Amino acid sequence: MLALPSNSPVVRLSKHAFAYQQLPGSWCQNNVGIIQLDQAGAVLLVDTVAIEARNLMLRRALETLAAVQIDVVNTHFHGDHTFGNFIFSDGNILGTELTAELIVLAGDDLVRRQPGINFGNVQVTPPTKLVSNGYSISTAWGDVQFLEFKDAHTASDLVVWLPTERVLFTGDIAWNNVTPFALMGSVTGSIEALEILQRLDAQTVVPGHGPVGGAEMLQDCLDYLRLILVYAEQGINTGANVWETAEEFERESTNVKIDNERNIANIARAFADLRGADDFDVLAELAVMEKWKNRTSLHRGLGTV
Repeated sequence: MLALPSNSPVVRLSKHAFAYQQLPGSWCQNNVGIIQLDQAGAVLLVDTVAIEARNLMLRRALETLAAVQIDVVNTHFHGDHTFGNFIFSDGNILGTELTAELIVLAGDDLVRRQPGINFGNVQVTPPTKLVSNGYSISTAWGDVQFLEFKDAHTASDLVVWLPTERVLFTGDIAWNNVTPFALMGSVTGSIEALEILQRLDAQTVVPGHGPVGGAEMLQDCLDYLRLILVYAEQGINTGANVWETAEEFERESTNVKIDNERNIANIARAFADLRGADDFDVLAELAVMEKWKNRTSLHRGLGTV
């Protein structure tokens, strides 16, 4: 069993599962899962982090845990989860075929969109081992199972499930005390994915962003996204536009989370979902979200290391 020093940034979740948390979980403050595969030092990371300095810190933390072989699985293509791939490229980088393509396509776009963050060195590194829904890794203590969801948080999202220890690593399908973000996937697809994840009956849930918790966070995300869908449907039926609908949502919503500028992005995505639009312009909606953020005082930025 890996031994945790008292000053480690890594927290134990179960006998073989750990998490490296970056709280409170705002933009580019994602969580990383750590799974001990065997007693010889084989470890699987669920994602990396955005900033080079923090990836190096994570690597040092793993080395204090006697990790020898470190592989990574990317839950999706976003840079805050994948920019550290190159730090761990001496091992296998796992991901879906579509995630690998999207990592290359996105490149270092996140660096340009977040100029206030000191990312350090960024070397875009896609997965080297392609996996898909149903892939699993067998260990002496149980299986590490991979579930793929299409059009949830992004076009391709992997979730990692440890059924014997009832630990679930959701990537950005689930969030805790942080506003979900379905702009690059779909609101309806996120709802479907969360409903499936609820049926796993996880005891411990590691969200993509926000503190580790229990399965109640899945319900909280569902409640939020279903409400987004209700407001979007009302907006469409009354002839309101996305901006007007988002204003109404924020006037009436009592469940305020950090990074709530995502509300307007999620409502825009829900409009497109309900209309069946296939010409949705993600970049344009990101610009609208930035405009929306500048009119609210509830946004919390990340800052630098």
